[in-house]
Formats: sequence, structure tokens, C-alpha cells
Amino acid sequence: MFQEEGFYFGSSTFAAEDGLSSSGSGKVLNINDQNITDAQMRAISAKTMVIVGDADGVKLEHAVAMFKLRGGGDEEAAATGILTKVPAARLVILPATSPIGISGEAKVLESMVTPFLEDAPPANPSLW
Repeated sequence: MFQEEGFYFGSSTFAAEDGLSSSGSGKVLNINDQNITDAQMRAISAKTMVIVGDADGVKLEHAVAMFKLRGGGDEEAAATGILTKVPAARLVILPATSPIGISGEAKVLESMVTPFLEDAPPANPSLW
């Protein structure tokens, strides 16, 4: 799914807000029309949450690369262990989950998606 010059998005991806759907009334995204360059990925203005299962068709290294291209990976938080601002992008990797299995994880995802949509930083536990 990944090529040197960009990313391919999986054929099961649908984006209703872009007029894309699986109903036949919109355009179905597929591997042939989803070659996106790194520059195009960086230029996307929308907030980004990359969600994959560890048994997904998208390789984990590709999900991480997309996450980083979207501004994810707070180096300060990694060094200090504390998030001080809302992350530019978020990455969710669901264990023992296939692409179809992701749809059954709504309750798990809700606790991550809601703060993401509200621009809330993830909570830091009080350790002292």
C-alpha cells in the first residue's frame, strides 16, 4: 500500500464529508486513485487521527509514517513524559483487530475520538 513517492489508502476507506461513499452514489476510494505524496499528506488542513488494527491491511510502519507526516510525534512529550499541548495528529493501533473488526470497537474508540474532535489534550496522570 505504500510507495516511495506517497501513500495508498486502503480500498475500504470511505469519506462521507467528501461525497464519497460505498452506496454507489459517490466515488469509492480504491488503491488506484489514492496515491498521495508526502507533500500532499502534509498539506491536508484537517485534524488527523490515524486508526488501524494490528491485523489491518495497512502496515503499522505506514500508519506511523502517515501520523508523522501529519505532525504527530511530540518530541518534547517523549522527552518529558508529559503532554503540554493538543497533539497535531493522533495515532490509534487497536490490538488483535482487523479492518472489519475496527467497526466493532466503537466504545473503545469513542474515548479517544471525542477528545480528539474537541481538541482536548490527553489527560496526564497525577504522579506526584
